[in-house]
Amino acid sequence: GAGVWLAAGGQEAPVAAKYRARAAIEAARGRGVDPSTGPLAAAQEAYGEALKEVSRQTARLRWNRSYGRAEALFGAAARRADLSASLVLRRDEAARGRTDRLLSRADAGFEQMDWISSYIPPRSAIRSDVRKARVSYTEARSLYADGKYERAAAAALQANQTIGSAAARFSRFMHASADPSKGRQYARWVRDTIAWSAANDSKAIIIDKMRRTLTLVSNGARVRTYRAELGINGTQMKLMAGDRATPEGRYRITEKRGPGRTRWYKALMLNYPNEDDLRRFQHAKRRGQISKRAGPGNLIEIHGEGGRGGDWTDGCVALVNRDMDDLFDRVGVGTPVTIVGFEEDDVVRRAGTSRSARRGGTGQASGAGGLR
Repeated sequence: GAGVWLAAGGQEAPVAAKYRARAAIEAARGRGVDPSTGPLAAAQEAYGEALKEVSRQTARLRWNRSYGRAEALFGAAARRADLSASLVLRRDEAARGRTDRLLSRADAGFEQMDWISSYIPPRSAIRSDVRKARVSYTEARSLYADGKYERAAAAALQANQTIGSAAARFSRFMHASADPSKGRQYARWVRDTIAWSAANDSKAIIIDKMRRTLTLVSNGARVRTYRAELGINGTQMKLMAGDRATPEGRYRITEKRGPGRTRWYKALMLNYPNEDDLRRFQHAKRRGQISKRAGPGNLIEIHGEGGRGGDWTDGCVALVNRDMDDLFDRVGVGTPVTIVGFEEDDVVRRAGTSRSARRGGTGQASGAGGLR
């Protein structure tokens, strides 16, 4: 009661210390600190002992009362409660940062899966995984908005793991129908390209037609990856002019064309057809696979004006203009360009160490390129 807190013998009961300790404990509880363990449990214990000490002193004759121990206990309770709140704040800040990173990674994963969705069977475990990942992602966003960062991080991690499962299933799906010898050839081309870049401290380009990506390699490390668009029949092996397929092989940049020198904003001209392309073309013509009047085609480029959300060129590789600007400034005439049907996952894991994903834009253009 009020009598417990009367002044006595020139010494006042530690009213301010009591309310400071109680406020600190309530604040810690408000932050979601577990009151049963750790500093907050110790704070509550000290607070309870302080109250008992006040009661003991109050029961004494006024001139025999001493509230020093009670005041010390209230102070200890306040400090321990503050410590528990501080620990939770640091934990929440760490969990928030972790959640931010996981959500950003999930965004990139969903973007990639959306990009290749047209190649995923309508009813498949791949799409099921993507749907499950979106459920976890939505839960993570909701928990994040409510300030429940640790639970949000766990949900975001689950979303990323499920996206990873979908990507692995998609890779197995694509490779299951591929010619094993082709896969080995693609892997060899990629390894050789990266090894050449490392040995010569130079730039190189790898284009993965399956994933619709163009990756810039510098001194053997992947430093930029851009979204790419292909020919209308881009996943096929280019064989002749007019087939609107994107070629596969090892090429080099023969010319850089800036604005005004190409209808596609900027362009990097490639040495298609090379000797391998011509040999394959002649072989197909001898076997009657193509018309005797057909030509092998030419004018294959990496150019701008991409961003249409699908394959649309006559065989070239298109980037959005801002990515084309970035790439154009980083490479030169003679830069190797390796184009593969797909990259084997183990090759990607071994060779790539510093990929920086870049999102595609929405560049506008009219019509596709000339006859390739």
